[in-house]
Formats: sequence, C-alpha cells, structure tokens
Amino acid sequence: WVERKGPRCIPIGPIRGAMLSGPEQVDFIFRNRERVRAQFDEGCPALDFYAGFYLQPRGDQLCAGRDAVHSRIGGSCTIERFKMLEPRLDR
Repeated sequence: WVERKGPRCIPIGPIRGAMLSGPEQVDFIFRNRERVRAQFDEGCPALDFYAGFYLQPRGDQLCAGRDAVHSRIGGSCTIERFKMLEPRLDR
C-alpha cells in the first residue's frame, strides 16, 4: 500500500471492517473497498489492540485530533491523522 494525504474526518456508515496494520495504526476498510489508515499520536503507549478494540465516535464521523481507538483491555489512543491507502502497482 502507498499512503497519500487523507481527510480530517471519515464517515462511519460505510466502514465495513478494521484491522491492525502495526502497533500505532489501524486500517479501516470501506464498502467501496477503499482503505484509510488511522495513525495514533506519538505519545500513545503501545497498547494491546490484538485483544480487540472499539470506537466511540461523536456523531456520524470519526475525526483526527478528536476521536480515539480504545483497547478492550483498557487504554486508548487518539487518532492523529488519516492516510488514504492506494494499492502499490508493480510494473
């Protein structure tokens, strides 16, 4: 995947899945197969998101600098930014 500049907020309605893509980021998969990567702030401790995580958005959007990803075993990390992901095409 190639990261590109992303939006400040993403709609939560079309999100169809989420997966950990590293210790400090979560990828959201949308209904139209687009992917957006949420990156956590640098002050975020390495949480155990492998036990599961959840979101508590305010309204119908998830916004960087405002919303957080919460670990099911406690703790949370604020989303610092979103990155759009595009498939890397090898030629």
